[in-house]
Amino acid sequence: MEDEQKTYEFTLKERDEQTRRVREECEALMLELQNLLDTKQTLEAEIVQYRKLLEGEESRAGLRRLAQQWQIKRSADNGPEVVFTFPKGFILKPLKTVKIWARDQGGENEPPDQLIFDKEDSFGSGSNAKTVLVNESGEVIF
Repeated sequence: MEDEQKTYEFTLKERDEQTRRVREECEALMLELQNLLDTKQTLEAEIVQYRKLLEGEESRAGLRRLAQQWQIKRSADNGPEVVFTFPKGFILKPLKTVKIWARDQGGENEPPDQLIFDKEDSFGSGSNAKTVLVNESGEVIF
């Protein structure tokens, strides 16, 4: 009878130990699951933000910019400021560039890709040059 008692106690102890291990494993899995859910929510929020940014870029890319009366102003090494004014009705398409040539510098007048600045032979050069793009309201755009 004593052997049966010891066997019974050993079996109970073993079962309790196994139950404890299963609970610890379950708690660890629950903690890992919670961490994964938190990460998932964070990533979903980031995806929403990126989607908004992309949609904004897509809608912005569809806009055309009327750049008439905009100016490019350039000064170099204390020389006189050179001011180029975009022609009336000039439209700058999204994600496009325009090259502006000074008079007699080899460029061709091919709007909207190339324009000739016939008032100047050069935009000036030097080690201390500054160029800005100004809109029709006088605000510096770039």
